[in-house]
Amino acid sequence: MSRLDHGQVAYRIYLDSRPVQGVDLAERELSFDRLSPVATRFDELVRAMNEGSSSHGAWRRLFIETRGTSPARLREIIEAKGGIVRLPASELRKVKTSHIHNAVRRLLAGDDAPNFAPSRDYDAFTDTGIPLAPKKVFGLALEEALGIDAYPGHFSAGWGQISFELLEEAGLWITSKKEGVARPAPDHKKIELGLIGFVPTEEERSWIEGNPKIVSHLRRERAPGLAKKKRAAFMAEHKRLFCEDCNFDPTEKYGPEAGAACIEVHHHRTHVANMEPGHETSMEDLKCLCANCHRVLHRKLALGLTAS
Repeated sequence: MSRLDHGQVAYRIYLDSRPVQGVDLAERELSFDRLSPVATRFDELVRAMNEGSSSHGAWRRLFIETRGTSPARLREIIEAKGGIVRLPASELRKVKTSHIHNAVRRLLAGDDAPNFAPSRDYDAFTDTGIPLAPKKVFGLALEEALGIDAYPGHFSAGWGQISFELLEEAGLWITSKKEGVARPAPDHKKIELGLIGFVPTEEERSWIEGNPKIVSHLRRERAPGLAKKKRAAFMAEHKRLFCEDCNFDPTEKYGPEAGAACIEVHHHRTHVANMEPGHETSMEDLKCLCANCHRVLHRKLALGLTAS
């Protein structure tokens, strides 16, 4: 319906299930407010389609009449190909993390991206484990970033594409719906070039193989000056450094000079659905942990066992 609207095609919709095919076409027309938003019209259409039926519209067949529109033009409109060209990388990269977070919030709130069909090949999971259609998320983000009506023809989806790269940078975890399809191995040179001052350890490389999303976590955690600020704030509040998970105080065992080296700063992963535009790390996002607890939390993060 949205694509027909965009193509300025006038249309009528009729019930066309086998039991009513002998009824005059005019008596089978389904009514809805043509000036209302697509989501409202869809709800009205479903109600009209289900009226007097106990099957709730299951296996209903519809006939859509589009007088005055050629089959070739109609195919262009339905497939969203008419006048739509692939956007260059410079335009796609105008989509920022805040646009993606806004798109996620809209979809979680019940909004839709009607120009995009439900995903057949991939799921984009939020940190709370809710699957969303990657193209719908990026399409809505693209509309906000560029101020356009976005369509599938504007960008490519899939691992290695800019859309997926930006979705993952924003904190979404993309998986294939097809059993046994493995994610391509990450390009470690590209990862390291993209993270100034961040060179993953051998163990971290193995984590990245299983879950590239941990890269953004490690990058935020190692932001220049962040750990120093957290330790200073923690000392000001508690007068000493200790592990917030197991309460281990390394100064008791190793002394005040060397013991501080055992306390590391861990970055809580804020749920993407809860991030506000322009989200920045605060001291509340960070925890002081001993090296053991910190390593365990990173391993759990890489395995998808915890959001912390």
